[in-house]
Amino acid sequence: MRWYIHESGLIDEMVRDTDGFRAVLGSARNILAVSTRTAAALRRHGVSSRLLETGIADPKDLYPVPARSDVVRIGVFGSFEPRKGQDIAAQAFAMLPPGTRANATLDFFGRDHDPDFQEKVRRTWQRQDGIHFHGEKGHPDYWYCLADIDIVLVPSRDDPLPLVASDALALGKTIVCSDSTGTSDYIEHEVSGFVYPTARGRPVRAADPADRGSHIARIGAGAGARSMRRCSRWRRSPNGYRTDSRLLPSGFRDRIR
Repeated sequence: MRWYIHESGLIDEMVRDTDGFRAVLGSARNILAVSTRTAAALRRHGVSSRLLETGIADPKDLYPVPARSDVVRIGVFGSFEPRKGQDIAAQAFAMLPPGTRANATLDFFGRDHDPDFQEKVRRTWQRQDGIHFHGEKGHPDYWYCLADIDIVLVPSRDDPLPLVASDALALGKTIVCSDSTGTSDYIEHEVSGFVYPTARGRPVRAADPADRGSHIARIGAGAGARSMRRCSRWRRSPNGYRTDSRLLPSGFRDRIR
């Protein structure tokens, strides 16, 4: 049996608050970590792991990126909860100069995981021009919404490796993320995306929508290259994409051939 762990800060919380969890974690073998951030959290508790990052097939043919418009579309994807930092994104957008905000939108997509938190964010910012709440999107609507976005903002306070960031990189989108996300370990600042220090709390200013032109396009190209080179464990074969079989248990290898 293998453990595939997709958390980081939650590991510390469970070790601290859940009786017996530290002993169980310490006795586990064959642990896979979704990101370097998860692996670091495990090491803090004396647990070793093997890295198995998420990967996707190149989605560009299925979800082509639309032509750019005069309005910069900033998207935040994820369930509404304090950990995901939607309040940080809304506050940062409101801090932009009025002339910049007039040419940009901030669009939230995600299910209602914490009703009190979502209501607080909506109540505080729903009258702010340019901020829109779209709710949860199923597949493939999620992909079409993602393709329609210019800048994908990941303002999480704690997130080991959000899938939306990998999807956005694969589409060649400009990524702005906090240094509290595992994605930041794979992005070269101002080359394949933008990483801002969490303590500053000004994520949108890291990539001001007013500077959208060639600079943003260049970052998007860098993001696509980074995705194919580093953030994906998928390999092209005559029948499409398949996962690298070296990362799978031996009993599963023949099933994907």
